[in-house]
Amino acid sequence: MTHSHLPINHLLRQAEEIKARRAGKDTRPQWVTETIEAAAELFEPLSVKEGRVGFSCAPSEDGWHASMYLGHTEFVGGRHDGRELNPSFQVDLSPLIGRFDPLEDFRWIALPESGSDGRVIANSRVRIQGRIQGNPMVLELHSVPPADAGPGFREFPNGQRETV
Repeated sequence: MTHSHLPINHLLRQAEEIKARRAGKDTRPQWVTETIEAAAELFEPLSVKEGRVGFSCAPSEDGWHASMYLGHTEFVGGRHDGRELNPSFQVDLSPLIGRFDPLEDFRWIALPESGSDGRVIANSRVRIQGRIQGNPMVLELHSVPPADAGPGFREFPNGQRETV
């Protein structure tokens, strides 16, 4: 008796592996990747020694759209367990503006919100729109990560930090 189900299972497993590899493949054009990497280098943490830049990037009807932010630190254990700290940072925008030719829109958008305790939560972003190498792009740099973003670091009571 032959085991015809073995080749079929093998083919199914192989198809799943190919699909997984394709899903992990970077489909962004090189100029988009270069722009994101250049922007990430410009984030300078002020309140911590190091930062981890997070981003989302996708094509839209009007070209490519990228949103970037500096990841927060999540405290694990100890008296600050569960607390999240958004680091202060600065970004030199000049090199980014120089990448856009032409620069079509450049603005700061402030969105302060009141927290449940009545304190104001600062939330703002810089929006840069134009063309890079003839291609339309919108680049937004956010002051805080989106609500669904995970932490960039975890910090433990002994001061140890790990990248997430």
